[in-house]
Amino acid sequence: MDEPLLETKVVEAHEDAVRLAADLILSGELVAFPTETVYGLGGDATNPSSAAKIYSVKGRPVDNPLIVHVGSLEEACGVGVMTDLAEMLCMAFWPGPLTVVVPAREVIPREVRGGLDTVAVRCPSHPVALALISASGVPIAAPSANRSGRPSPTDASAVMEDLGGLIPLILDGGPCRVGLESTVVDATSDVPVILRHGGVTAQELRDVAGEVLTVGGEELKRRSPGTRHRHYAPSVPVFLWAGGPVDIGSLGGGMVGYVGLEEPPCGVSHAVRARDVREYARELFRSFREMERMGVSAILAQVPPKGDPMGDALFDRLFRASGGRTAG
Repeated sequence: MDEPLLETKVVEAHEDAVRLAADLILSGELVAFPTETVYGLGGDATNPSSAAKIYSVKGRPVDNPLIVHVGSLEEACGVGVMTDLAEMLCMAFWPGPLTVVVPAREVIPREVRGGLDTVAVRCPSHPVALALISASGVPIAAPSANRSGRPSPTDASAVMEDLGGLIPLILDGGPCRVGLESTVVDATSDVPVILRHGGVTAQELRDVAGEVLTVGGEELKRRSPGTRHRHYAPSVPVFLWAGGPVDIGSLGGGMVGYVGLEEPPCGVSHAVRARDVREYARELFRSFREMERMGVSAILAQVPPKGDPMGDALFDRLFRASGGRTAG
């Protein structure tokens, strides 16, 4: 992509900066902003040209739908047909890290929807994201603010690494609280179907909705952002470790980084140990980028323990970042 370079400003997300960001969005430009999950690359969700810019800047496949961010359930009703199930889930988990897929209204162009008849909708809980939606007065289409396939950005510096020179403004709201993307649920029928694991766990969904299914079939999976293409990968290979000894030579030689809960199983150059699975999830993408900058040649990542509520989402990101490669 031969885009002309822009001057990208990183500004603290105070009231004047949010107003500037809203003006840029209304003029058809893109702005990066914080949410509780990861930083988003936002544009006017009612403007097909803004959607085209998002796909171009990210290098994102155009059949990969964008999440439309709104400020309330009432606003969601303006962009999608909110089923009884969708309303029940949104009342339980919004604002927060849950995206519902519902039949789309025509106000959202097909470019935003990846050519589908459904739309993915979320109400974030981060105050900066909500302030930006309010100031803009339009729903905001926003995938993660990184180049497609890269680890999602959880702070403003990570956005700058990937998108500096490609967008005019990054709102700096500090590090993200969750660190993994939202859970995406198909809510077009009577039973929720998890299309992507994320910040709301399967057990939390069961507590509200009872029966919960997981994705089955390519056609259903198409409805969710971030499920069918390679995602979350640093520039060096990631190897999954599920226990047992590891020959460090089998990881390709050179410096090796490690991220996980337990002591690394072999000598590594840099290790990030989380206290629990939620911290592991929150620190995963930041750790990937930190180890890249340190010049490691491979990253060893511990598989999260089975049975932890956040483990499904974390394992999903690890598996796709590694391409299924294992160590040991």
